Amino acid sequence: MEQDGCNTSLVRFLSKTNDNAVYRAGAVKYYATADESLGDILYELERAQRFIFMEFFIINRSHYMWRQIESVLIRKAREGVCVRVMFDGMGCMGIMPNGYENTLIGYGIECRIFSPVQPLLSTYQNNRDHRKIIVIDGECAFSGGFNLADEYINRINRYGHWKDTGIRVYGDGVRGYTEMFLTMWYTISDFDKQDFLRFVNRTKPHSYPNEEGYIVPFSETPLDDIYVARTAYADILNNARKYVYIMTPYFVIDDMIYEAMRYAVTRGIDVKLILPGVPDKKMPYCLARSYYKDLFAIGVEVYEYTPGFVHAKTTVSDNSRAIIGTINYDYRSLYLHYECAAYLVNVPEIRRMEQDMITTLANCRRITATEYDRYPWYYRFAGRLLRLIATMI
Repeated sequence: MEQDGCNTSLVRFLSKTNDNAVYRAGAVKYYATADESLGDILYELERAQRFIFMEFFIINRSHYMWRQIESVLIRKAREGVCVRVMFDGMGCMGIMPNGYENTLIGYGIECRIFSPVQPLLSTYQNNRDHRKIIVIDGECAFSGGFNLADEYINRINRYGHWKDTGIRVYGDGVRGYTEMFLTMWYTISDFDKQDFLRFVNRTKPHSYPNEEGYIVPFSETPLDDIYVARTAYADILNNARKYVYIMTPYFVIDDMIYEAMRYAVTRGIDVKLILPGVPDKKMPYCLARSYYKDLFAIGVEVYEYTPGFVHAKTTVSDNSRAIIGTINYDYRSLYLHYECAAYLVNVPEIRRMEQDMITTLANCRRITATEYDRYPWYYRFAGRLLRLIATMI
């Protein structure tokens, strides 16, 4: 089992943490942009016969992407399909009409808001549901970095070309996403074991031609002191044999990941970091750049995506291991938010993920220490100053 990757150190860790099961990979499809995913999402929603679960940080009701999905959900609910939608109170603040959950309920769609914003009442407001999950009939799941708004599919241009990634999963691994959704669904109300099992047990064992590799869908929660994502990212770096390529929109790391990067480069591992060329938020961008000089010092190569904004949260190593999901390399994702991702081992689509990294790098500019030194002194100073409040950004 060690040879085929099922018994790697990270698989063992994840399988013993938060009940994250290890599954045969089934059939996994990688999306190099969110644009590519919408057609497949609509196709799978149209095929739903039993249930549809959707959990997102951001849903913009006025945008084309959500209107296309909403129309299918309404029709499916009328056909008797169980449709459940959950969105984050802060993520949708200002873009979701007040009382929209009642509108969906009126259509026969079950809807819940995770932690509606109540200013000044609690630091719990920092703990947002940043996850993105779609589950259909226990047979198909989608997840990745993209939310349900038009900038993610480049229908509108906010920060140049929007680079995001995601996956579609068929097979046994869908059960992991079903369990993650239902677990979060029942954080808002009393747990219903019978309801939980009714949907989880809908996932039936499947086999696929030429099935290879394993998938471990896993979640990150701020409610314990087991930092699953941070450990997973560090493990990729610590056990790499040739390379680790990382795409992330935000970069605020602690000593554990920094030392893992240093250890990797010292062993001769090619570590490349891809960040946005056009920021969506100026303060986090300035903060991320404040780490450049530290990264140069240990030999990490830093790139910025020239066409626009990178929102992908993807890590690929050695053409055999990858993590893809919602988890940024920053303090909020690693410590404060509810997140989700999938660890892939020896899954054929990892080769496409690697190729996408190479293609993306060709559209980036490499940042050097010389270029960093050309940034205005006050900009570099501001980045260092922002580190003092990095946990709040």
